[in-house]
Amino acid sequence: MNIIRDRAQHISEMNEVILSAKGHWGYSQEMMDVWLPDLIVDEVVLASRHFGVLETEGRIAGVFSISVDAEQRCELEDFWVLPELMGKGAGRIMFGFIQNWLQIQ
Repeated sequence: MNIIRDRAQHISEMNEVILSAKGHWGYSQEMMDVWLPDLIVDEVVLASRHFGVLETEGRIAGVFSISVDAEQRCELEDFWVLPELMGKGAGRIMFGFIQNWLQIQ
């Protein structure tokens, strides 16, 4: 597993991870539909934050994003892992990367 910088060609896979991870928690379809506009990544969202993806075996398995405001304050906006990788260290890898990234900002 490794972290790579987001690319526009990853948007579809990123959204699959996000929706799969959110859906894993058993929310109703009605709630998922309400949240959908805030969950989906498009090119505008991709350009507005610092995104990274966790790649494993040639596929996107995790997604995270960090926003940085005018005063250089950072906020973790997204943190999603495929359900089949939950509890297997994927989130730990992503969080470690984020911690290191924040230290050099």
